[in-house]
Amino acid sequence: MFTFIFVCLAYSAGMPFMYPIGTVYFFVTYWFDKVCLMRFYQKTMVFNEELPIQSTQLFKYAIMIHIVFAAFMYTTSNLLYNSN
Repeated sequence: MFTFIFVCLAYSAGMPFMYPIGTVYFFVTYWFDKVCLMRFYQKTMVFNEELPIQSTQLFKYAIMIHIVFAAFMYTTSNLLYNSN
């Protein structure tokens, strides 16, 4: 999940269609996990508050990667250069 978030945020500045792709992916994943959780998975007690805290701290890196990739894509003059 974090890999997909990082890829979507990294390339979304130059390819805006990554936002709808990410939205569809997370919508489908949410419903699939919800159905599987209710029907097939057992309840576990191994998770605590550490997992969400570490997850939110990873978003700081995702935002920084997004800023760096966006700056690169917007400042490179010959990235989308057409000779015609």
